[in-house]
Amino acid sequence: MLSNRLILASIAACVATACFVAGCEPGGVREANELATHADTDFGLDHLQRWSQDVISRYELGRLHTIGPGQAFVIASEWDVEIAPTEVPDSLRTLSYERPVSVSLMRDSAKGKPTCVLISYGIKGLCVGPPTFHSPRSNWYSNEVRPGIYCYFLEH
Repeated sequence: MLSNRLILASIAACVATACFVAGCEPGGVREANELATHADTDFGLDHLQRWSQDVISRYELGRLHTIGPGQAFVIASEWDVEIAPTEVPDSLRTLSYERPVSVSLMRDSAKGKPTCVLISYGIKGLCVGPPTFHSPRSNWYSNEVRPGIYCYFLEH
């Protein structure tokens, strides 16, 4: 007998496949893309990218207030560093009302250089780095909104 979890996973896969064939976006993909649109409208992607690069520079100089390991829901790696709420502009907190914002620096290793700023609203968010940044994580849907800026939705 199939477990409820397996049945629900099969149904979700069928819905996602049907949605893809029909040309519509699954809910999480739509939410991630809408978040990117709100970020552009409410904050400005140019401004967001400059802010994230400033955050990375200040961290490297030891001038950024951090509060410990990254807390970006389940996507934070052991190397990510949570940015203090006082360092986060108010306008980033109002992009999504579903969950409080969590902002972290994503690093490639324990002592590695930060690669981007991870702005998380639960299971969706934005990865913002310099135009040369490419999102390395594969456990989520991600869409490059512009060079160095990705919206994401955690798939599994």
